[in-house]
Order: sequence, then C-alpha cells, then structure tokens
Amino acid sequence: MSPTLGHLRVPLARQPFLRPSQVPRRRRRRAAGRHRCRDYMNDRYGSPCGAWNFWQANGWY
Repeated sequence: MSPTLGHLRVPLARQPFLRPSQVPRRRRRRAAGRHRCRDYMNDRYGSPCGAWNFWQANGWY
C-alpha cells in the first residue's frame, strides 16, 4: 500500500536491459526474417499478391 496515496501500487513489468551492441543485431535478425519470407513468397508464388490469391483459392499455402 502506498503510504501517501492510500492505495495499492501495481508493479509494472520492466523491459530487459539491452546493451547498445545488442539492439542492431536484433534489428538485423528481424529484417533477415522479413527478407526470407519475401524471398519465399516470390520464389513459390511470384509475389505476395500471388501468395494471397493462392491462399484465397485453396485455403492453405
């Protein structure tokens, strides 16, 4: 209980501490994942629109 406000204080979840050297690596991994997804769609379906059309027609991809 907060002595000055008279109500319970809810603790907030804290973000894990990241060293500055870790942030760019995480961004690179996310970008690499997006590129792999884009490359897969382009190789298999020709484009993201082609993948969407295939999914709409077949219900799976």
